[in-house]
Amino acid sequence: MVIIRVQYGSNMIDPRYKEYVAGCKKYNIPFAHYAYARFVSVNDAKFLVVDVEEQTTKTEAEMLPATQAFINYLKANTSKKIGLYTGNHFYKPYSMDKVKVDFLWVPRYERDSDGSLHTIKPDMSCDLWQYTDKGKITGISGDMDIN
Repeated sequence: MVIIRVQYGSNMIDPRYKEYVAGCKKYNIPFAHYAYARFVSVNDAKFLVVDVEEQTTKTEAEMLPATQAFINYLKANTSKKIGLYTGNHFYKPYSMDKVKVDFLWVPRYERDSDGSLHTIKPDMSCDLWQYTDKGKITGISGDMDIN
């Protein structure tokens, strides 16, 4: 399965989104979508999916309620499970451990990894571990995130 980024913030569609969708369809690979969130307040935190890796609110303390507002909005408008993608380095300092969510997806890998599995797992229990950003997938050019 491939999880494809649709957007980066509210106003930018990922430039390779359509290419990745077409590749998945061509090779009959199941796929889902996520959006990289760049909300600036609680009211701006209503996207289809969330990827929280940097402080975009005025204060660090606003990140937790903004993230939870996003999750709550999705839960109120869909029956699907809702997940949170956030960095190992971001999880505790920004209180992402307090977000009430159905599943947690954490990227953690060595810098300049070659795509092979290694032992640097996330510090917290998670449902999905993104272990490299240098993976290779047949039919897609360039490096890919692999979970």
